[in-house]
Amino acid sequence: MIVKKKERRKEVITRNWKVFDYPLRSKTTGIAYQILSGRTPKVGSFRNNICTEIFYIIGGSGVIVVKNHEYILREGDVYIAKPKEQHFLVGKKLTFLVITTPNWYPAQCEILKD
Repeated sequence: MIVKKKERRKEVITRNWKVFDYPLRSKTTGIAYQILSGRTPKVGSFRNNICTEIFYIIGGSGVIVVKNHEYILREGDVYIAKPKEQHFLVGKKLTFLVITTPNWYPAQCEILKD
């Protein structure tokens, strides 16, 4: 299976966060190319109740904050967010791939006010 660049869906979540979703026609796996300059979410944390997210850092720099612990993200790093793990990201031209299992869908994701 191949998914061409022209098939990806661009989603501008905020002015500083762009997501390019690659449709895999699969419920078991998802992949998205993302660019972040700033904090997401703006306030609080994400919690994916079902999906595991694997972040592969392509370029730029940033941090992922989990339970008040900051993990510095740089090119070549991988971070795995387990289901129900509260986290937020802060990036400076942070470019990364996110691979999810199962395929990410909005209903299983919450934004929590810390």
